[in-house]
Amino acid sequence: MTTIAGIRLLLGYAASRGVAVQELCASLGLDPADFDIPLRMIPFTLRRRVWLAVIDSLPHDNVGVGVGLFARIEQIGYAGMLLSQAPNALELLQLLVDLGPLSDTALVDDPIKLVRRAGKVEVRLPAVLSAGIPERAEASLMCTLTTMRGVAAAGLRPTEVRFAHACSDKRAIAEQHFGCRVIWSAGEDAMCFAREALLPSLPGSLPGAADALRAFVASEVNKRTALPFTERVRQVVQQQLRVGNSSQRATALALGMSGRSLQRELAKSGLRFSQLRDQAMEQCAAELLRDGSCTIEQIALKLGYSEPRSFSRLWRRLKGETPARYRLRLRGAE
Repeated sequence: MTTIAGIRLLLGYAASRGVAVQELCASLGLDPADFDIPLRMIPFTLRRRVWLAVIDSLPHDNVGVGVGLFARIEQIGYAGMLLSQAPNALELLQLLVDLGPLSDTALVDDPIKLVRRAGKVEVRLPAVLSAGIPERAEASLMCTLTTMRGVAAAGLRPTEVRFAHACSDKRAIAEQHFGCRVIWSAGEDAMCFAREALLPSLPGSLPGAADALRAFVASEVNKRTALPFTERVRQVVQQQLRVGNSSQRATALALGMSGRSLQRELAKSGLRFSQLRDQAMEQCAAELLRDGSCTIEQIALKLGYSEPRSFSRLWRRLKGETPARYRLRLRGAE
């Protein structure tokens, strides 16, 4: 299932290009009143039909890039307000990635990835996102960039964009609007930034906005998916650890329950909160150690440890080696 918000954006672009949207909706069995509910869910099959109908109606347009340019942060309501209060463009990009499952339930199991290494930050789209319509991958990356430019800096440019599909006859349009080299038939859909370009502080940032957005996304996604309870808890803990410490109380609040209720539900699966937290911490720590931009002391503090020795002891218990040796081994493998 997917939200109607993406279809509303697509049809808004089509209308701006002269397509008779009312007639197109009628031919697809869509009620225009549906677009008044941005988070209303519709089947993937209907989304595909709308995309193909708009592409057929605009054969001379680069529909993917055009739809991405048409995006406006205020179109996503409460989530957009929280995005606009991100502390910097890097955190904004992470929040946009975290927002993915809210609009597309397929991204719960096969999420968009944000890869950080060697001074670069790269957004990688899963193949399921395009679902056989290459223009959707173009729209997704362009929409991400348009949102970042609207919040952070109008002149923000990626260093490179890659698409899995072959180049169309609209190469110049894509490179003009992305503002960088676009590589086609690259085997993946991705957009890369220089990390330092994303770090300057943004005006109007609000402490707690990122946590509020993640809690909102987790709550909405949990309502729509049939994930086992333990997986829902693990996802919330991972989101919390990305921005600081995670506690049983904070996790329970994000899930809309008391701490005791959380522990009782986990006990039904033979688990304790501390076990799930250790698993989530291991994944987050591995990502930070691989990234290399934080010292081990900074990683320990970020994950809620008062001193690096406590983090090192846990890492040795989980991995059989110290964090420093783990990082050195990864660098040697690269």
